[in-house]
This record gives sequence, structure tokens and C-alpha cells, in this order.
Amino acid sequence: MDKPRLLLTGFEKFANFPINPTQTLVESFDSEQLVIKKAILPVDFGRIAAPYDELVNSFLPDLIINLGLNASALSLNLETFALNAGKDLNPAEPFFDIEPNGEVAYRTNLNTDHYASALRKEGVPAISSNYAGDYLCNYIYYQSLKWTNHNGGDALFVHLPFTSSLAADIYESERREFASLSKELMLKGVNTLVNLWLRQLPLS
Repeated sequence: MDKPRLLLTGFEKFANFPINPTQTLVESFDSEQLVIKKAILPVDFGRIAAPYDELVNSFLPDLIINLGLNASALSLNLETFALNAGKDLNPAEPFFDIEPNGEVAYRTNLNTDHYASALRKEGVPAISSNYAGDYLCNYIYYQSLKWTNHNGGDALFVHLPFTSSLAADIYESERREFASLSKELMLKGVNTLVNLWLRQLPLS
């Protein structure tokens, strides 16, 4: 039996943050049970659409896990829905449909309540969430769920807080406080999500 294929994505740094913690987690993740494709995505609507479409269609993943930063998150937030609505930073045209005449929303096939509960039992703070925002996190999740809806497989978007080390660096330089979790605990969370998904695959 061929190993399942995982596409794991994070984002490049943005604003004044020295690094995006999702990039750190993507680069650190590993599993011998999967064929893994890692991608660090640009924080730019103009540079993300075509490359992501090509990435997904060339790799043909069985599971997509998109990671994104939510600076106000206190835990791993497992997003249930992606909406056909985007918000750009261009003030002339801030709101738009991700896919004109497309589905109003997509819902992941994965039970985010169950997965969040399982994470908490493993000591990883996690909640099920219904809103992936209206920026690039929601955009990439919509594209992932659209792809799995038409081609099979599963997709999940996970919003993360800062890593503890990054939150400490930001406080040291800017005196701004952010909730955080250790990199090791968040990696454990991603590993747990993958293992939960693997358990629900049919035996061949």
C-alpha cells in the first residue's frame, strides 16, 4: 500500500514579525507514515493563487493541512468552514468573491469537535472554530476544500498562536504581549491530528 500523501503549508513572515511561526512548524514536521510535501506560501493574494493551484494539482494530496497564525489565539483553532469571501488590503476594492458563482462555503469532512477533544486529551490546547477569517487563511482553506470536494481527500485549516520563543522576542523588542504555546507542543498537536486522520483510513 502506498503511503498517504500530506500537503502541509504555512505562510511567510508578514508585518513586522521576524518570522511566521507556521513556517517554523512546517519546516520541523516529519512523519515516516506519509509522503510529505511542504510549502511556505506568500502573504500576497497576487502571488498565491496560481502557484497553489499548481502545487495541489501536481502533488495530488490525500490530506491537506494548512497552518496560519492568529495572533489572538490561545490554542490550536481547528477551522470548520471556509467562506467564498475575501478581503484584500487594497482600500479601493477590499471585498471580493474568491470564486464568482462558486459555492458559498465549504465544510471540512473532518469532525473538528472530535479532533479538538482528542488533542486536549493529549495535553494540547485546542478548540473547534467556525471562522477562518476573511484574509489569506480563509482564501487558502477555501481553495483546499474546493479541491478535496472535487478530487477526494480531506483538508483542515489550523490557526496557531505564536511560539513561546517568538512571543518572548516580540515582548523584549516591542513590549507587546501575545499568548503563545511552545513549538514542541504545537508540533505534537499537528502530529496528533495526522495520526487521528490515519486511524480513520479504511484498511486495505
